[in-house]
Amino acid sequence: MRRTATKRGRSRGHSFAGDTAIVILRSTGQVLSGVTILEKAFRIETPDLGVLTVPTKKIKTIVYKNLPSYPTDMLRTLNSSEFNGVILNDPVRMKSDDLGGAVPVPRASVLSIIW
Repeated sequence: MRRTATKRGRSRGHSFAGDTAIVILRSTGQVLSGVTILEKAFRIETPDLGVLTVPTKKIKTIVYKNLPSYPTDMLRTLNSSEFNGVILNDPVRMKSDDLGGAVPVPRASVLSIIW
């Protein structure tokens, strides 16, 4: 039998209850907590592997291009695979009570998403 949730209500490998995320905004550093990412998958165009589609439930972290530390977008999976390239999802659809429900956020406004 395959288990996808722990006793604390989170998927294995995800840090926050209910598979919610923390979103850090680029320009202001504002932090949105308890966010549900509505994207079913993220697509990343890599120089070596072409366009990959990674289910959101398999992603641990996304960091968007941020010089000098991240010269390209980076997507890290729960298995610790790391893909560098360009995240193609734009806007990123998310939902939060603090945002008043579901909203599209332009990818250029997001610095990182952490599950």
